[in-house]
Amino acid sequence: MCGRFCQKASLEILKQHFKVNSNDIHSIKTSYNVAPSHMVSSVISISNMRELKLMRWGLIPSWAKSISIGSKCINARCETIVEKPAFKQAFYKRRCLIPANGFYEWKKTGKNKSPYFFTSLDEQPFAFAGIWDVYTSKKHGIITSLAIITTQSNKIVEPIHNRMPVILMPEDYENWLNVSIKNVDEIISLLIPYSEDLMMGYPVHPCVNNPDYNDPRCIQKYETPTFKQGSLAFNHEKNKEH
Repeated sequence: MCGRFCQKASLEILKQHFKVNSNDIHSIKTSYNVAPSHMVSSVISISNMRELKLMRWGLIPSWAKSISIGSKCINARCETIVEKPAFKQAFYKRRCLIPANGFYEWKKTGKNKSPYFFTSLDEQPFAFAGIWDVYTSKKHGIITSLAIITTQSNKIVEPIHNRMPVILMPEDYENWLNVSIKNVDEIISLLIPYSEDLMMGYPVHPCVNNPDYNDPRCIQKYETPTFKQGSLAFNHEKNKEH
């Protein structure tokens, strides 16, 4: 699963990378430690124009009887997304990009859990594949929310966790956002593990365990023994100086 991530890119960087049509600084939310129920920046397509929109993390379907369902819908597994009632219609009609600079997973060692941060080798933003919906009630008003789609882990993440967010390649952004595409298999084919040759992972300070802690320290390397599995170094040997 993906239960925490970093979203720290500026508006100018988001405009450049995602080609969004926005000058509204209030349409972005930056955090080194995004947790479920937090507001996050997303990219949606309206009339073939990309726009930034703030959404709550934890998808609340339009038909939900309670917003509490959102805490159970932070992730949508790619293998079952077209089967689950909470996700099916959003997958077909409301897809989004979720800008991110990396994500966290925890390695279990006995009773202890140690946080690791995964990011791109060039440390530039990338995009999680997401789906979104709009919930309306008299009590809560209008809530626009999203879920991050997950897939099986690549070789970099797998030693720590068996799932990871779907990270889309920039050339696939357009098709992902284009809900007029009727070929479901074409869209499903995008939901694959990100290339391990394009990313790295390293241990970070336990301060990230606290969802209220939001500081650059969250993504800084923390000195622990290097994790290896067989001949595969956790940080690629060619990139071990990152």
